Amino acid sequence: MNNMLFALYMFLIALAINVTWILSIKIRDSINLYRNRDVGKKKDYVKIK
Repeated sequence: MNNMLFALYMFLIALAINVTWILSIKIRDSINLYRNRDVGKKKDYVKIK
């Protein structure tokens, strides 16, 4: 029984890590799009990857 609980716990941790990773990637992409919109105004703009 303890093994089943441990496996479920590990699965939930992995799921949470995946969700936060995907969310961070989407947020970073949206921030890059928002910044790239201002490139036309700023000629000395340097994109941070």
